[in-house]
Amino acid sequence: MSGQLEIPFPIGAKVWWSGPKYEETYETCPDCAGTRTIRMALGCGDVVELACATCTCGFDPPRGVVKKTICGYGPREVDLGNVEIYRDEVRYTAAGYTIDARELFTDRAMCEVRCEELRAAKQKDEDRMFLARHKSKRHDMASSVRYWRDQVRRLEEELARARAHVKTIEVKRCG
Repeated sequence: MSGQLEIPFPIGAKVWWSGPKYEETYETCPDCAGTRTIRMALGCGDVVELACATCTCGFDPPRGVVKKTICGYGPREVDLGNVEIYRDEVRYTAAGYTIDARELFTDRAMCEVRCEELRAAKQKDEDRMFLARHKSKRHDMASSVRYWRDQVRRLEEELARARAHVKTIEVKRCG
């Protein structure tokens, strides 16, 4: 390295940046199809109906829709502010962001191509995380049914023991 690093753009230049833009959309819940309840067939053949956990947010009741974040990138014209140089990286301050010089373009068309590359990569990750979240909620619903069925069975056994105990007490008292 010669000890010199060329700054690609002068401070104050107007350039195109492949900046982020996010959009939230709502889609019909993939599990309950908007009905807010699901029917779950258990391995023993029983069918139970319960509130859909996939479209439930926090302690609120199910909504029938799920929020999906669409991550996008769009060309934004920015005025370059300060410049930072660290080793072989050049970064600019613009629009409240610190931007890598590799994400800046003098041509809008080149910036749009980069935006599409970034959007495709990010959307693939968003879709993967969306599916993982909903798969987890499906598992939680099945676990909830199993848990409450076990609770009912345990309490019924406890009630039967209590009734038997009450009968022995009545027999001793009467006899």
